[in-house]
Parts: sequence; C-alpha cells; structure tokens
Amino acid sequence: MTPPGLRPETFIETLERLTISPIVRTSILTGVLGGYTTFSTFEMETLLLVEQGEAWKAILYVVLSVGLGLMCAFGAPASHAICREDALG
Repeated sequence: MTPPGLRPETFIETLERLTISPIVRTSILTGVLGGYTTFSTFEMETLLLVEQGEAWKAILYVVLSVGLGLMCAFGAPASHAICREDALG
C-alpha cells in the first residue's frame, strides 16, 4: 500500500493547484508518473520471480538492471565528452 503523500492522485491534485503552463504540467506528469509506474513494474516482476522460486533470477534481474542503468547514466556524459574532443580535434 502506498502512503497517502506518495499516491499518484495526491501528486496530480497538488500539481493542478499550481499556476504553471499546461505543457510544463504535462511534462512533469509524464516524467514522474512514468517513472513511478516503471519502478512499480520492476518491483512486481522481481517479487514474482522470488515467489516462483527463482530467487537467483530475481537477484540477477535487479543487479543487471541497476548496474546497466548506472553504466548508461555515467557512460553517456563520458562518451559525449570523448566524441566532442574527437570532433574538435
């Protein structure tokens, strides 16, 4: 069960009270709620693997998902810097 302050409905209601442009509101909703549902799916898939007696797959899934995600997050700026240096000569 999600705590009341973290429920998507509460977030949407709070966002509607703010005076911001519709484009900004849509962008925030898409980003936050998209991330929320993606993480919920990740948690559910991990839990189902454990419940099905495949804890090793669940561990591998978590380690690879988080590890590869971090590698991409830190690797993208590094590769951009390298490509930029190559382009500048």
